[in-house]
Amino acid sequence: LEQGHAGLPFQALDLLGVQESYAYCAGPDFTAEMANLRALDPTVIVTIPSIIERCFESLKLAYAAGHGHLQKVVYFGEPPSRATLRVLESDLGVEVFGYYGATETSSLGAECSAHDGIHVFTDHNVIEVAKDDLSSSTGEIVVTSLKQRTLPLLRYALRDEIAVRAGLCSCGLDYPRIEVVGRADDSFSILGLKVHYAPVLDAVYEQADSTGLMQLQVTRHDKEALTIVLPDRLRSLEDAMRRTVLDRDRELEFLVRGGYLGLTFSFVDEGYFGGTRKVQRVVDER
Repeated sequence: LEQGHAGLPFQALDLLGVQESYAYCAGPDFTAEMANLRALDPTVIVTIPSIIERCFESLKLAYAAGHGHLQKVVYFGEPPSRATLRVLESDLGVEVFGYYGATETSSLGAECSAHDGIHVFTDHNVIEVAKDDLSSSTGEIVVTSLKQRTLPLLRYALRDEIAVRAGLCSCGLDYPRIEVVGRADDSFSILGLKVHYAPVLDAVYEQADSTGLMQLQVTRHDKEALTIVLPDRLRSLEDAMRRTVLDRDRELEFLVRGGYLGLTFSFVDEGYFGGTRKVQRVVDER
């Protein structure tokens, strides 16, 4: 546990008038760590969703029934699962905000209290959307920096796929809004249908207690086939997961029900995945 000092990354929090800020490291004993976190009694937690997932049960116990003063969670680096968002917002009464940025660009934008997309800060960057298909609603974000002196960027592709939200935001900010759909290399096309890793992950783990590991494999023999690779502990949920995946994406359901696309599940020992940041999320073998 380390208290933040002015002049380090906590300086931005000082400028916002934050009274106390801490870099809090959760160890392997999550129950004990959550007890320490309750003692700090934060009003805002800034973290990545995978950290929340790892200590989610302890977090729910710690903040259920109105214990503590936690009001907001700000996440960055990866999307949270729908199940986690639902518990945080509905069960625990916590407001959740997305923060968008990259190592090369620092902050690019943030979600406002209207929760209708990420506002991108166009006074600091020029944002473009590169599309292979002009009729597509999504494209890859390309950034040109305006005020970044140490590492200026010129039409730099972040490999994130985004969709631009139309119209003005009800919060009053006139910064344009985007939705981060996923990584460009975490998507693939099957028979003209664009499939993204993150929505499939959400659908699969809706039947489980929390999100986790998954790999998508795409092959072609007599026809296209999509295999969803998961830890063996989820084997008993296969039928429920299949229904949820197809219910969430009607175009995918049409391809599978019509016999144009094979959909199978494969269950493997968890060691197959190695680390969550090492496994290749999408393997296209066509």
